[in-house]
Amino acid sequence: TGVFFILLFRSFERKASMVHRNKTISASDMASEMNSAALSSTVEGNSSPVLRRSLRVKRVLHDINSVDNARGNLLSQEDKFKTRKKRMRRPVNGPVLTFDSLCDDVINVIYMMFDSPRDLYNIAFCSKRLLSIVSYEHVLRSAIFQQKNPAKTAMTIFEAVQQSSIYVPSISRLLRLVNGRRCERGSLCWGFDMIERSSSQVNFARPGIGLYLCRKCIGGMTIPFQRDTIWATEEDKVAATILDYSMRGLSQLCTEVATVQPVGPIITMIDLKQISHTYRKLDYNEERYKTLSRITEEREKRDTNISKKIELLDAFHGAKEDLAAYKKKRTDELSTKIKAQNAKRLCKLRSMHGILSELLQDHKWKDLVLECTWDEGGVCFNDANVLYPCAIVYEAMRRMINAPSLASRKKIKKAAKEIRDNFDIISESDFFSYSFLGEDDKFQEPLRGYCTSNLNPKRFFSKFPRINPDYFMSLLRKGKLLEAFFLVIHEHDDVLKEAFALSVEFPVTTDHAARNFSSLATSVWEDQTKARRNPWSPRSKAELELQVDACKRIYSQLKANIIDYMESTETQRFLGTPNDQVNRRSRLDAIETIYTKREYDPCLRVRNFPALLIFHRQLYLSNLAN
Repeated sequence: TGVFFILLFRSFERKASMVHRNKTISASDMASEMNSAALSSTVEGNSSPVLRRSLRVKRVLHDINSVDNARGNLLSQEDKFKTRKKRMRRPVNGPVLTFDSLCDDVINVIYMMFDSPRDLYNIAFCSKRLLSIVSYEHVLRSAIFQQKNPAKTAMTIFEAVQQSSIYVPSISRLLRLVNGRRCERGSLCWGFDMIERSSSQVNFARPGIGLYLCRKCIGGMTIPFQRDTIWATEEDKVAATILDYSMRGLSQLCTEVATVQPVGPIITMIDLKQISHTYRKLDYNEERYKTLSRITEEREKRDTNISKKIELLDAFHGAKEDLAAYKKKRTDELSTKIKAQNAKRLCKLRSMHGILSELLQDHKWKDLVLECTWDEGGVCFNDANVLYPCAIVYEAMRRMINAPSLASRKKIKKAAKEIRDNFDIISESDFFSYSFLGEDDKFQEPLRGYCTSNLNPKRFFSKFPRINPDYFMSLLRKGKLLEAFFLVIHEHDDVLKEAFALSVEFPVTTDHAARNFSSLATSVWEDQTKARRNPWSPRSKAELELQVDACKRIYSQLKANIIDYMESTETQRFLGTPNDQVNRRSRLDAIETIYTKREYDPCLRVRNFPALLIFHRQLYLSNLAN
């Protein structure tokens, strides 16, 4: 906007200068001339040259006035801006405190609050004084509390310093290491990008050597342990510097690029090579270790940070303890919040259940409807819950169970009415008499007898298919009781296998007890149920009838072959004489596994009795050994 006004002002100045140079008329003469020209033009009916000139001059004067107004606006805006800048520069009442002007104790407390080494790095390197206040405790605490790559780097440095295998890093170097992102060799990096002017990316310090090196630098700066240097791996300080993924060691001593201070391993491969070359004979093995120990002691004495080793180790242990205490505190606080929230939720659920009990107090199905189990919650929020085993009750109360704070008395009353209506329909249809199961059907007849004796309403509704119970109720309203029954009964595989066992024939003899063939029938049903393509998919009435026919064919075949196997000469010889009851009972126990284990079916179906007898002999011997 300012540039626009300046350009406009310059154009108007050019027009004004043109008018100023033309001094033929004054402003009063110009006005009188304009009036007379206008009068003459009115009389003559056309515009004269004088009128045209006067109008042109009038427009120029109007432009000059506009320029003056624009200039005034610009000046007023500049004045406002200057006033604002002066107001901003106006000193505040009292002294202005900077972070660097705080005392050491206050800065120390602030450093202890950092949980990110990057924040500590950005603050510490602002001035020499702020960097001088940083300690090992500040660096290691911020790195360990972050629990990522900085924590891994801190652990690597701690382990190497504890084993005295590397030079003790200074505080500033340790701070740079835990904040490292690229190879510390900079332009000397083997993977240096000459276009981007950056070294290779590194996530953490290399274990064992305590250096922030990329893989290419590791490959170029290390050599493998060979026959002449393998003796040194028995020394702990040397073994600690071996890279984890290969038997390689750093070739020579390293110095930090920024400070030219020695860093990394104290003993390098060039030292081991020189010692091995000096003491080439095997008799000088003891001299090798003495020389290695002497070199290590000399370099530790030259380490300028060796006096801070204990401080670094203590700082690491203290940071780990603080982290454990912090985690425990946060866990306890979270556990307290979870318990309070679950207790509040459980109170609302109990209140909701109490209102439901009050509304269904006079209902004849109240014992089934109000039966529930309470879960007081565990380690998660909203874990407290009430579980209704009856699917019809649970579906009516599901929304209020998920959000008990929204469960008003009106909604609970509506759900109670829905539950009452559904169970009234079940009572009117006389569903649990199971009279709709056909008496002429070979499977439905034993199923009816078993359900009448054993399948009560509580057990029936305890296993409900993965469908909306409204569909089940809609079938009852339409009078399709048999379809509704088979919609639910496929979930009760225990009922189906018992009913199937009642629908087959049991040959009762001395060696073939009825319980054995009942176990055979139930195991055949279970095996065919598991053999389905999708065991969790629902089975319709037609599919159940097909499974019943298939199980009956398999059962008849296995039953006949088992009878023949038990009566064969080899089997009877294995069982022994009837007088030897002790051995006969234990051998018979081994053979009777044929009724329950379906692993024998391939041999049994092709009547491979010798192979079956071998299996049973091995089972008998293993039972005796146990």
